[in-house]
Amino acid sequence: DAYRPGKAEVHIVVKRSARKKGHGQALLARACRKGFEKLGFHTIVAHIRLDNFPSLALFKKAGFCSDRVVTIRGRLAQRIFLRKRRKKATA
Repeated sequence: DAYRPGKAEVHIVVKRSARKKGHGQALLARACRKGFEKLGFHTIVAHIRLDNFPSLALFKKAGFCSDRVVTIRGRLAQRIFLRKRRKKATA
């Protein structure tokens, strides 16, 4: 499902010593902006382990919405997504 045309999957990993400094938020924002504006994606998906509360909070703060719980490599993960905002038509 994440590999259909117009969809992309994003993963963010930040070194432990660099966490809680805004790097993950900046990386995620830049990846989404480039994916939508430069690469033409309409949906970006992520799979985050259910016990990774900081990552879930980061993605939700960025506007990602929960989709469903899935199993990846034997572990439960939350599938979340962000859709490109459509520009409002002007009259």
